[in-house]
Amino acid sequence: MNVNKVKFYALFFFLFFFYENLHASEEEIKFETDIWCPYTCDEKLDGAKGFVIDAAIKIFAEHNIKFTSTVAPWARVMVRTEKGEIDAMGAAYKEGREEKYLFPEEDFGKSTNSFFLLKSNKWKYKTPESLKDIILGTTIGYVYGGEIDTLNKFAKKISPTGGDNGFERNLDRVNKKEIDAVIEESIVGEYTLKKLKLNDKIIEAGTIGKKAGIYIGFTKAKPTSARYVKILSDGLKKMKKSGEYQKIIKKYGLNPAKFN
Repeated sequence: MNVNKVKFYALFFFLFFFYENLHASEEEIKFETDIWCPYTCDEKLDGAKGFVIDAAIKIFAEHNIKFTSTVAPWARVMVRTEKGEIDAMGAAYKEGREEKYLFPEEDFGKSTNSFFLLKSNKWKYKTPESLKDIILGTTIGYVYGGEIDTLNKFAKKISPTGGDNGFERNLDRVNKKEIDAVIEESIVGEYTLKKLKLNDKIIEAGTIGKKAGIYIGFTKAKPTSARYVKILSDGLKKMKKSGEYQKIIKKYGLNPAKFN
């Protein structure tokens, strides 16, 4: 083998291992979520990641940080984030969770929670007392904008379900009349009913509580989280000011004004 060939192979292997080491050391945020589309979606099922994930990917990419997402049952997501097995979880309300997770100052938007039931059911939510005859489907680990205690106190019975798509499972239970109604974040509810073509069978029956912010929560078990929280908050403010965030929301057929 001549000298030139030796130099060529030496350079090739140097560049190869340099690239591999660079790739391996790339900073990465491991994010987990359940299916809460259009905020966070299963790309394989929905053909999109969700506008919260889209925005986060873009914001962190500007700081050379890779943001990767995985779908899992919500109860598991929260435990893994708290332990520091993953870096972040969401999209989520921060009410009742601030002791366990770090949240950015800026939210992805504000929302309410609605009740959904069969069109043939004439019940409508008015006050907490109106829940006294309702068997209500919920998702394990959800706080519903801080209203979970009210639901537990006033509903005839709370019937929780788990998995990575609790709302769709609860809709099936409503259809089978195993429960009277299900509660879900209003935009998620509307979006899912439209996707499943259930609008003519299942309807919204009132909202509970005040609007609350939607966030990504970061583990307190890692020192990097404080930096990530600031990057995300500053990035969201910048995107909203430029109108870029509103454009991301519109890609999902939504009106950005709904999240104010």
